[in-house]
Parts: sequence; structure tokens; C-alpha cells
Amino acid sequence: LGGSVAVDQHFGGMGHGDGGGGGGGGSARGGGHDGGKGNVIRGVLVVKDKEHSRLLQPQEAAQELGQPLHRLSFSTALPVPADVAKRLFAGGLPALLQHLQGVLHAAPELGRHLSRSGPGFVMQTTTLVARSVKVSKRNKGLALQWVYEDEPLACAVLDVLKQHIAGDGVGA
Repeated sequence: LGGSVAVDQHFGGMGHGDGGGGGGGGSARGGGHDGGKGNVIRGVLVVKDKEHSRLLQPQEAAQELGQPLHRLSFSTALPVPADVAKRLFAGGLPALLQHLQGVLHAAPELGRHLSRSGPGFVMQTTTLVARSVKVSKRNKGLALQWVYEDEPLACAVLDVLKQHIAGDGVGA
């Protein structure tokens, strides 16, 4: 009989090592560094018997166990007050996305989340995208979508956008 358990374990401090060799970016095989808080190991521990257990990537574990991979995704709407929306949305969608891209790239609090994921936010037709986090215009506000693994980045993006809207820093 086999079993599995999801693992999201933080390792840090003296004597704990790096939680495994190789890998990076929070993979199941090794632990990406978590900004001075130690290393993080994410994966699924597959236990076949007392002597045989392995830590696998979620996709590998699902395939080995013959189970479909499920991903949790989230979305939220960020309302924009009418006076701010009038200025923010005045130049149309391309101008809005370009403006928000500049705001997000300039936010130092996003740097630690984006430094491991490539170029940061890039424009894709009607959306700004970094990893699974998507920012788009929805009715009289903004919409954010993301998957569970990118929750820290999504929360940081949401905070930056809320501060930007509240501060009415639209005229950049």
C-alpha cells in the first residue's frame, strides 16, 4: 500500500542544512532560499513502505499514483474609485497595462518574489502576467488571478496596487 502527504516545510537555523541537495526555486528536490528565513522544500512525500519514501514534484507524484493533479486558483476584484478610474483608464487598455507594468516593476517589495521568476510582469494582449499572477481590467476596476503556489507574489501585487490606487498615483 502506498500513501502520500503534501509537504511545505521551512528549514533554517543551525544544524538543519539546506533541506536537500540541488534544485532551487522551492522545488521538491531541493529547497529554494526564502529571503533569510531558511530554505523551503515543497513537494509530495510518497511512502510505499517503511523503507521506501521519496519527495517528488506534485506532477511526478500525481503521475506515479495515477491521480489527476489539482491546482487551487484564486481571483479577486480590486475596485477603483470613479475619479481614479477616469484617469487610470483614460488612455485605453494598452496604456493602462503599460502604466501598471511600470508601477509593479518599480515596487521594491516585489523584487524578492520576481527575482526568481524571470523578467517580471510582461504584457500579453489584455493582461499583465508574472508566473501565474495575472492582472487585467474588469468593468470599473482591476482583476487578479493566481494559483496557490504564487500566493506570496499575488498578495504583494495586490498590496502594491491598493497603495497605488489609494495614493492616487495615477499620473506616472
